Amino acid sequence: MQKNIIPVLILLVLISCKDKKTTAIKNNPVDSTAIKPVIADNAEKVTYKNAIYYTGRVEFHFVNAAGADVRVDISNMPEDSGAVYPGYLLESSDTLEGPPGENPAMVGKPFLLIKNKAGEVREIKPAN
Repeated sequence: MQKNIIPVLILLVLISCKDKKTTAIKNNPVDSTAIKPVIADNAEKVTYKNAIYYTGRVEFHFVNAAGADVRVDISNMPEDSGAVYPGYLLESSDTLEGPPGENPAMVGKPFLLIKNKAGEVREIKPAN
């Protein structure tokens, strides 16, 4: 008889835990319409225009919301700790005979320029 009581007790504990989780979810609903992407104060939303690849650096050109041109120079030298940018902003260099330019599939897409306190761009990332 005692062997039958233990599974029943375990079942009762599991059922009571499930009810508490359901109650907590019902009492604290999440409003999915209120979730918006967070854009930090140190980020500027821009549109990708083009890129020029030089020896030692890449020059990216963007347009901001006011329509002004924004130029970002990033060192591509291994010893420099330049800003981070997605590699797909440039053309694939596998089939190119010269330096890569802008990736045509990315032109016109929105990006975020993440800046440090001094206003220097530290990262370029897609704006979702």
